[in-house]
Amino acid sequence: IYLNLNNVTAENVVVNMYNITGALLYSKTINAATATITLNASFVPGIYFITATSKAFRVGTSFIKN
Repeated sequence: IYLNLNNVTAENVVVNMYNITGALLYSKTINAATATITLNASFVPGIYFITATSKAFRVGTSFIKN
């Protein structure tokens, strides 16, 4: 998964990934406007939600892994 936080100051951005039940599966703090998250085999097919949060913003999206 490639995250691109265009036109934002990306300092101490916390990226969290949740499954459909709301369980936190991944959490990482990044200090860049772009990041790549690699899903390992433990991520079964389903619906997932990603949030990116800093002092200045909070954005979220979802995706389906087949």
